[in-house]
Amino acid sequence: MSKVLNNHIKERKALRMRKRLQKAGFKPSLLTLIYKDGFNQNESMTKLPDGIDSIPMQGTCAVVGSAGILLNSSCGREIDAHDFVFRGNLAQTIGFEQDVGSKIDMMVLNGAASIKSGLCLTNTSNSCYRTSYETFKELHDTYIWISKLNTATNISYAHNLVEGIEQNNLTVRIVYSYRGMLPLVKRSWKINNPSLGLIMYTAAATMCRRVSLYGFYPFYELPNGQPLKHHYYDNRTLNYTTNHHMPAEYKLFKSLNKSRAIRLVSDKCRLKSS
Repeated sequence: MSKVLNNHIKERKALRMRKRLQKAGFKPSLLTLIYKDGFNQNESMTKLPDGIDSIPMQGTCAVVGSAGILLNSSCGREIDAHDFVFRGNLAQTIGFEQDVGSKIDMMVLNGAASIKSGLCLTNTSNSCYRTSYETFKELHDTYIWISKLNTATNISYAHNLVEGIEQNNLTVRIVYSYRGMLPLVKRSWKINNPSLGLIMYTAAATMCRRVSLYGFYPFYELPNGQPLKHHYYDNRTLNYTTNHHMPAEYKLFKSLNKSRAIRLVSDKCRLKSS
């Protein structure tokens, strides 16, 4: 895996991107604060608060989206070969390991997924409780990053999620940023209402030395006309430009791939799963 990345990603290009993002306000040690007794957010923060830990810098990272292009890709083993793997919004891996792998180091949740998870986990009579409980139980020791948390607004949902995790004795670890991520991501990439995928990549580019992206392809068919699902794990459909600007984000990723700052994987993988 390291050889594949070394052959594609130019270390100086990735380093330049990391420095650019740090200058824009994405400070690696403060980006992923591990929840302890509360959410300690402060835009003027310059160092880790006493008693609070952060996820350390990583070597090779895979950021795994949920696009249908992952089906039949045989990318599972290649994804799992990275040092650290990001996934989003509780995307299903069980049953899809051949194509998407099974390793999960960080599960990134948007606001809607955070709210729903908190509501499900704190109410055992809720019809979604059992499914949510089993999902989080499978995420043993995984970091759960509440990506759009901003203490300047209502964050009762975040406390609700923490309560649900503690109430059910789940062993996942809540992570959050020292400042609201959304305004920073918008400003850095000049894309309004960025998707969770762009937020995940931005975090990875800040805290990882080399980044590969999988499952980022916001189209319902390949150039040859072959149809694709929106998500590899369900039959949901989505207009890719109504809420977000995913084709524009994909264009950005292609540009970064061309400059060899990242590795964007949109073909079948050579490192076959055994």
